[in-house]
Amino acid sequence: MLLDTDKIFVGESKSILAFETEGNDAWPEWDRFISIDGKKAFEIGNICGTCEFYFKRLEGANRGIDPKPVVDVLNSGLTSLSDKLVHQLGMLLPNGPYRVLLSEIVPSLVSPGDSDDYFVDEQIENWGLDAFYNLPHFPHTEYYRIDKKHIDPTTSFFE
Repeated sequence: MLLDTDKIFVGESKSILAFETEGNDAWPEWDRFISIDGKKAFEIGNICGTCEFYFKRLEGANRGIDPKPVVDVLNSGLTSLSDKLVHQLGMLLPNGPYRVLLSEIVPSLVSPGDSDDYFVDEQIENWGLDAFYNLPHFPHTEYYRIDKKHIDPTTSFFE
C-alpha cells in the first residue's frame, strides 16, 4: 500500500469484501454491489449520476468482517492518521485506489421507516414514491446517517 497525502492504493489486501458491477451489453457495469466472500451482500445503486440514490441489503452473504484491530484506535479519538493505521484500515478494504480523510462525525443509526429515514423523507421529497410499488424505497437494513448540510435554500448535501 502506498501513502501519498490523501491518496492511497491498497494492493496487498486479502479482504473478504469486494466491489462488483454487472449490467448488460448496453451498460456492462450498470449495477453496483458490495460482496462478502464472493456473495452479493448489498446493492449500492448504479452508475447513473442523475438517478435517485438507493441501497438494499441482499440475502445470501451472512458473514461479516472483524475490524477489531482498528476499532479501539478509532474509538479513542484521533488527531492524525499514521501510516500504520491507514495500512490496517486498508487491509479491511478490497484492493484499489482510495482517498483518506480524517473527519469528526457523529452518525445516528436509522431504521427503515423512522422519521429520519432518508428514503421516507428526502428521497420522496426529491424523487417521489417508487413508481411501481407506490411506496418509499425499503433498504432491508438499518444504516447510519450523518446530519445533512444545507448549501443554499434549494440544495442539501447528504453523507
